[in-house]
Amino acid sequence: MKSNIIQDKKTYQMHLQKEAEFWGKMAEERWKGGVPLTMDYQLATRYRVKREALGWGDYIQDPELEALTPFGSARTKFIEFAKKSSGERALDLCCGAGFLTLELARAGKSVDAIDYSEREINVAKKYQRGLKEQPLGKINWIIADLNNYKLPTEEYDLVTAWDGLHHIPNIDRLCNEIYNSLKPGGVFLFCERIWGGEEQTFKAKISQAFEITLNVCLPLAWPYSKRVKVFKNMLSIIYNKYILKRNVEFGAKLEQENHGYSTPFEDSIGVEMLSAIGKFFEIANLQKFGAFSEEACRSLDLPRFLRIPAILFLSWFDYLWVKSRLLEGKIFMGYAKKRK
Repeated sequence: MKSNIIQDKKTYQMHLQKEAEFWGKMAEERWKGGVPLTMDYQLATRYRVKREALGWGDYIQDPELEALTPFGSARTKFIEFAKKSSGERALDLCCGAGFLTLELARAGKSVDAIDYSEREINVAKKYQRGLKEQPLGKINWIIADLNNYKLPTEEYDLVTAWDGLHHIPNIDRLCNEIYNSLKPGGVFLFCERIWGGEEQTFKAKISQAFEITLNVCLPLAWPYSKRVKVFKNMLSIIYNKYILKRNVEFGAKLEQENHGYSTPFEDSIGVEMLSAIGKFFEIANLQKFGAFSEEACRSLDLPRFLRIPAILFLSWFDYLWVKSRLLEGKIFMGYAKKRK
């Protein structure tokens, strides 16, 4: 957990602004050439998402194919469950470019959508203003830092968080805020990557090493030189930690630092997130995905007639390893109820 970032207010604000600008620019880059899944789940298009300007590798977005993978199928069910949940008031945390906010509004809900990146929210607003069919519900966009923002008490029937809570160092405080903001019987739905943090399991480390090795071997749509660098540094950490017995951290931070595109708050919290949520909620259903195939499923650069069977094989093979508990998934999808 990057708690040291919070202690220095000046540094914290600088990092926060850098994070906000990065994700705002990322939203703009993703919108070039097609409609990204991060912006509109229903109308997303198949295209190659170029992100060279940010130092990230490209990825190939294929909504129809992605929906056939275990994670894609679960994502569809997650969205449908959220849309059909009882009550009209919803809160979407770390809303980003607004795909989940939009789906909730399409279901007729009144949604408060919170993110720190004004630039990214502006992208979401601009896109949604251009839709031919406007959503039934209303959206109230809020620009706020969730490490410090005070949520209203017993205001929401549903709170959602998609792939953003791992950027929140002060996760205990936020979980308490979410708890207080939900009405009695309210539901908290989350989908998060939790490989970072201080409590990474041994299985997660093995899964990560497997993923990095696999990424070197496969034809992905991002620079081979960067993948090799990550692989070499992984070997160096293994050698220092397990052969020379030096105190070297082996975690998700390895991949971030060596890609050269890590944002300041990336993986501020890891598996500890589940402990924080568990203090306030009963996690009724928890699914895990993506031990080693996430990057491959996103970036495998092959003709589509080869890419389809390859992605389906990799994703389902990965899912079986996670389901059998032989490896640890990096993405956790959960349904939680308020503790009484």
